[in-house]
Amino acid sequence: MRIATKLTLLLLAAVAVVMAGFGYIRARQERQRLTAEAQQEVLVLANAIKLTVEHALRDRQPQDIRELLTEMVRNPNPVDRIRIFDRRLEDISSAMSDVAATTLIPQAELEQVLKSGRTIVRYLDIPARPAAYAVLPLKTRRGATIGVLEVVHVATRVQRQIQEATHDQILRLSLLSLTIALVIWLTVRASIRRPVAQLVRTALAFGHGDLSRRLVLRRRDEIGQLAAAFNQMAESLQAAQAQIVTEAQTRLELERQAQQAQKLAAV
Repeated sequence: MRIATKLTLLLLAAVAVVMAGFGYIRARQERQRLTAEAQQEVLVLANAIKLTVEHALRDRQPQDIRELLTEMVRNPNPVDRIRIFDRRLEDISSAMSDVAATTLIPQAELEQVLKSGRTIVRYLDIPARPAAYAVLPLKTRRGATIGVLEVVHVATRVQRQIQEATHDQILRLSLLSLTIALVIWLTVRASIRRPVAQLVRTALAFGHGDLSRRLVLRRRDEIGQLAAAFNQMAESLQAAQAQIVTEAQTRLELERQAQQAQKLAAV
């Protein structure tokens, strides 16, 4: 395998590793951003529902609560399930769409909210049916916790956005990788492959006796230094050859003159 080919493959492998790592990080960041937006959205809705439910509970209007919950989960509302639990975590009122019926909220989180009085917001990363949910404490005017509110939003839209963002990242990185690969190939071809090929041709010509060949490379890098050294060597070899030829011709002329003198002396 040629040096230029090896170098090209090595650079392409390095670029591929860097691009893959960058793509993974970008996809992860985009996923985190979209899931955070989904959690924030469901939290805002849950807080609004919480105020309405707490007001209805204080007025002791269970029928109004059921009607309110049913209305909220109707399409195209962004809420898919609402459940209200009392202090014993028994479901006292709920409404849900079909898509959210199988979404499971850990019992431990309901107990934690009831005990601590703090809101919990989560994103369930389930490929078949992802969901964002919020669990909030229901309180009296004096701040006593009287129950728990659960709000679930099936985040199929978020999942679709994540997939679209991932596909977009793959397309962009693929185009960028191809562009970089083309630039690397052209650079290696112009910077290494052609000069080395020219050096090989000139060296072969030298081997066949053509000492007049020179490398014409106007570069200041290592290959340019190699070309300059090669040309200097060629000049030295050509000068040495010319000197040898001159000395041989001089020697032949002297021998011819000596032979001529011997003939004259014999006469």
